[in-house]
Amino acid sequence: MKLIDFAKRSLHMYPTLYLFPTWEASYIRILDHTFGVIGNGLTWAKTKDLKKGGYLCQEEFRKYNGEWVRKLDKNYGADKYNFDMKSFFEEPVVCVYNMGICEDKFVGTLKEFEEHKDKKYWKENSFNFLGSMSVSEMFMIDYNVMERNLKKDPFVETASEKDNLNFDHYGWAPYPDFQKEYSPLWEDGSEYIQEDWKQGALYWLSECERFFKDPERIKTYHEYPTRKNIKELKDFILKYMEEGKYKNSDNVNEAYKTTCFSGENFEEMAWERWDKEFLRTLKFIKETKFKLIG
Repeated sequence: MKLIDFAKRSLHMYPTLYLFPTWEASYIRILDHTFGVIGNGLTWAKTKDLKKGGYLCQEEFRKYNGEWVRKLDKNYGADKYNFDMKSFFEEPVVCVYNMGICEDKFVGTLKEFEEHKDKKYWKENSFNFLGSMSVSEMFMIDYNVMERNLKKDPFVETASEKDNLNFDHYGWAPYPDFQKEYSPLWEDGSEYIQEDWKQGALYWLSECERFFKDPERIKTYHEYPTRKNIKELKDFILKYMEEGKYKNSDNVNEAYKTTCFSGENFEEMAWERWDKEFLRTLKFIKETKFKLIG
């Protein structure tokens, strides 16, 4: 599958994760989840001719002689995903699913939902409403649609709390994992990466680098030593000391791979950790870009 088809499918199937006011803001989140998130279920395609793989996908299995074996994946580009992305950025999007049956799911525009609501499929009371997200209205929930069409008390999810309009990509921050041992870009199979997937990975890495070099945006990163993070670190360490899991400052330094902690200087320790993490992350980005470019 080409990267654009993969991205369109991701947006269509999981709008509550990826749909933001612009395609660029949605696309960077898809790339981040694809190349940067641990345990996302993706692996490099297994094709008869490895050079005809080179894309990430979910494994599929079949039984062979009583054993489950991985099926061969289709050659790169064989799978297409026809989806009009434009409608998702112009109209409210409704996501409805059956709690017990993952396949019973509807994702589409409000207009499409209205066209199907009277069919028997929609009269099941086991459907829950995830959210009606209007890009033009910044993810305001359409409660009228929710109350009018669903019998059950709904669960509502909105992306508004994740959104920060002061930053690029509507507040996107990279997933905090830049380690070769967990990166698909360093796994076996990545040497066959197709050109469009390579360009997507390079774009993601460049956007990550731009994020880390922005003195304001970087403050939104999960591991940046904000006052809140320093307090949480302090509370955690003191709790472990009280429980006897850390007996002295040496134990703490060993656990957190620091050298400066002396018992009370939590902020200094947090900044030492961050400085190392920051340099290690930039090193990962540089080396991974070099690997991809060759």
